[in-house]
Amino acid sequence: MKNYSNESQDNETIDLDKGSYHSLNSKVNQSDTIVTEDKKGVSFSKKTVNLAKVFLWFGLGLLISGAIAFSLPNILLLANNNNAAALGNTYIVLLAVSGIGILVLSLVMSFASLFKRNSVAMIVSYVLYTVFMGILLSGVMLLYLAIAEVINVNFMNTFAYAFLITAGVFVLMGLLSMVMKKTSTLFLIGTTLFLGIGILCLVNFFLRLETIYWIVDIALFMYILIITAIDIHNANMIAQRADFSTDNNLAIYCAMNLYTDFVIILIRVMYYLLIIFASKKD
Repeated sequence: MKNYSNESQDNETIDLDKGSYHSLNSKVNQSDTIVTEDKKGVSFSKKTVNLAKVFLWFGLGLLISGAIAFSLPNILLLANNNNAAALGNTYIVLLAVSGIGILVLSLVMSFASLFKRNSVAMIVSYVLYTVFMGILLSGVMLLYLAIAEVINVNFMNTFAYAFLITAGVFVLMGLLSMVMKKTSTLFLIGTTLFLGIGILCLVNFFLRLETIYWIVDIALFMYILIITAIDIHNANMIAQRADFSTDNNLAIYCAMNLYTDFVIILIRVMYYLLIIFASKKD
């Protein structure tokens, strides 16, 4: 009887130990859940701050380029004493320098983004990049202004429409990048479009058909939109993983990509709007 009593007590002790273990395990699991939720909250907050920093640089770039694009013609006219021929020569030099500068600076910033540090050179490069882009945009706007005057269309209204449409398209591409969890499908579509554009350009070089020209033009625009969606997706993923408080270079690099996409889309939309308005005048 004594042995049975001891065994019963031992079993009760084991049961109590198991109960304590399950209780402790439950508390640990609850603690892990809280920590996980806190990490998610911190991650979400960090991502939001990082994206805000990217779009701050993005907005600054648009502001600089816009100011230069609209003020440069008047400044050059005053500098050349309203001499149209001298203005044209100056513009040719500026456009050539800007084109080379954009190419060089884009390579410099791509390389600098690989190093995790806050670099003054990266900031200077980005500002110069937006200045050069503003000069190129100024030349395009002058061309579009001349076209608008010929077809008797209000240029500023057309620009405002183009800007709003571009902003809307940018938002749509952002939503697309959120829906597409992986960019592999977008890369596949983009690659297919790129190859198709190359083939059609080669065919049209010999045939000179207007229909093929428009197919190529629209396919090229679709390709630009896909690249934009990929850039937004990449910026979103980088903002989630990186710490832009100590890596300003990466934030500026993401902003440069989005800024370039926006300017290219804006130019294309302006072009399409002028064609549409011209056709309505006819």
